[in-house]
Amino acid sequence: MAALVFVSCGQATPEERQAAAQVKDWLESQGYDVFVALETQSLSDLNSGTIGHLRRADYLLFIDFPREEIVPFDSTQPRLNRGSLYTHQELALAYLLDFPESVFLKHKSVELRGIAQFLMANAALFSDFNEVLAIVQDHVNRRNWSPNYSRHLVAFNEDWTDSPVPYNDHTVNNMPQRVYFVHIANRRKDIAAFNAIVNLRRLTDSNGNIIDSPDVSDLKWSGQSGYSRTIRPKDWASFDALAFSLESPSKVYLHSAADVRPRSPIITSPGHYTLHYQVLSDKFPLLDVNVQVHFTGDANTTTCQLIQD
Repeated sequence: MAALVFVSCGQATPEERQAAAQVKDWLESQGYDVFVALETQSLSDLNSGTIGHLRRADYLLFIDFPREEIVPFDSTQPRLNRGSLYTHQELALAYLLDFPESVFLKHKSVELRGIAQFLMANAALFSDFNEVLAIVQDHVNRRNWSPNYSRHLVAFNEDWTDSPVPYNDHTVNNMPQRVYFVHIANRRKDIAAFNAIVNLRRLTDSNGNIIDSPDVSDLKWSGQSGYSRTIRPKDWASFDALAFSLESPSKVYLHSAADVRPRSPIITSPGHYTLHYQVLSDKFPLLDVNVQVHFTGDANTTTCQLIQD
C-alpha cells in the first residue's frame, strides 16, 4: 500500500485549484496516494472524509494561501493577510495526530497566528502560485519522502527460530516445530496499538489461483500465550506466521486460536505460494502483510520471504 499524503490547502480560486492539482498529479506520478481536502458541507462529510483521511495519512503537506488583508492596530506596521481558516483547522487536527514528516509552505504575505506560529516557523515561502510545485518537489526530495513509508503499523523484518522448538498450545503438546515469524512495528510515538490481531485471509498458488484461508482465526503472537496484544508506541512485536512440523515435514500449520483437534494444515503440497495476512488494531489502518513461501516438503529447506510493496 502506497504512503498516503494529506494535502491541506485552500482552493478558493482557479489559481489555487490549479496549484493543488499540479501537486497532486506530481505526487501520484511518484507513487503516492494523495488526498486533497475540500471544504465540506456537513459534519458527516468532515468526519468520514477529511478527518478519516487525516487519521490514515502518512505525510502532511500544508500550503497556506492568502485570504483577506488584516488591518493592524498600529498603522506603521505592514499589512499582511490571514491564512485559510479551514486549512488552519486541519493544521490543529494534524498536530494532535502527530505527523513527524511534514512539509509546510506559505505565501509570503500570510501572517502566522495561533498554532501556526510554532508549527510553521520555518515554512518555505512563495510569492507566486507557479512557484508552489517546484518548492514541493524540492522539499519532498530533500526530506527523502518515500511511497513505502508508513507512520502506522508496518511489517519490517522476518526471522526463523534458531532451532526446532517443542510447541505447546490447546491442540498439541511438545510437537517439534520450526517457526517462521514476522515483526510488526508501531511507528507512532503518541498512541499504542491496542488489541492487535493477525489473520491469514487467503493464499495464492504458483498458478495464480486464489485460495480462501482454511483458518481465519487469530494467530499467535511470538513469545506470548495469547492471540491479541498491545504494541506500545515506537515498539514492535512478532507473530507466528507459519509452523513447519518436524513430525509431519510435508505439512505447514498455523498457530491459531482455532479449537480444532487435530489441527489441519494449510499447505500440504510442495510449490510456490503467497500468503496474505491482515493486521488489525484499535485506531490504526488495516495492514496487509504478504509472505512468499517456496515449500519443498522439508522444513529445513523451505524458504519464506516477506514481500515489501
